[in-house]
Amino acid sequence: MAFAMQIVTPLIGGKGLGLEVFNGLARSDTGRALAAGVGICLLAMIIDRISLAWTKKQREALGL
Repeated sequence: MAFAMQIVTPLIGGKGLGLEVFNGLARSDTGRALAAGVGICLLAMIIDRISLAWTKKQREALGL
């Protein structure tokens, strides 16, 4: 859900990769929008894997 907000934040003045997606779509520059979108997806996957590994460690440490 948090990464979905990356796409919406430029509408209220936010910055980041969402702004690149927004600018790419606004200027019909699909390459720019696609590159930023792939970047957001990669970040989401990396953070998901890191949090999954951390959760597994915590469960093992607690004996759950």
